[in-house]
Amino acid sequence: MEDSPQPRNSSFWKFEQPAFCSEFIYKSENTCPDFTDCIENTIPGLKIKAQKSKNGKLSGRNDRKTIYEVGCSDGHIPGTRNTDDVSIQCKCNDENGCFWEPSVINFQCFPYGTCKNIRRLDWSEISQDSKIYQSDIGDGIHKWLALPIDDVFKNGTVIVQIKEKLRPEDVKFVGWNMQLLSEFCDKESTVLQFTTDSENALLQIKYKISSVTLEDLLPARIGKLDKIDEKLGDCVFSLIPL
Repeated sequence: MEDSPQPRNSSFWKFEQPAFCSEFIYKSENTCPDFTDCIENTIPGLKIKAQKSKNGKLSGRNDRKTIYEVGCSDGHIPGTRNTDDVSIQCKCNDENGCFWEPSVINFQCFPYGTCKNIRRLDWSEISQDSKIYQSDIGDGIHKWLALPIDDVFKNGTVIVQIKEKLRPEDVKFVGWNMQLLSEFCDKESTVLQFTTDSENALLQIKYKISSVTLEDLLPARIGKLDKIDEKLGDCVFSLIPL
């Protein structure tokens, strides 16, 4: 029995949508799930700035090639790493049917004050010239990389920012004296957030040598904060480019 076609729409969004928003819509229908119910009403603080069409002709709200330029309402800041406009377009193809695709994956609007601790992060860099440790695991498939992180704050936060997309099937992150709280990844970067148990910590990375190199992992930026802020990793990932 062949698998049913899978919609692509649900993989692009941070917030939960009504179930019908992920139902497969065949390309021939030339329409996407309702924008108001599936997008506008599910992203807190979202503001529609303009509606247009890729073919230059204004179409219906949910028609194929319809594009919405969006931002955030008063009291919010857009979760994007650059100043480019954020757009959401209705696209259709045979494999995924019709779906809404944003120019920024998992786009969100942060209420003012949510990301204030970004300014308090104490940043440093770990490169291949830093004190690092490497070892073979012995299976011919993986290696270990260990990164000492000194002078952290007990009951604080550590942010690790890496300028590569690292897939879960290729890497595993293990913290010593710190616990992995959240992990974020897209085509531009990987961000890890840890809470710390001691003033010295260690990050171990187990990586698959067939798909990940040391150059993919380093240099890495390390940010330290003297308190626990559960939203901080999300803020760094969404707002700070590498």
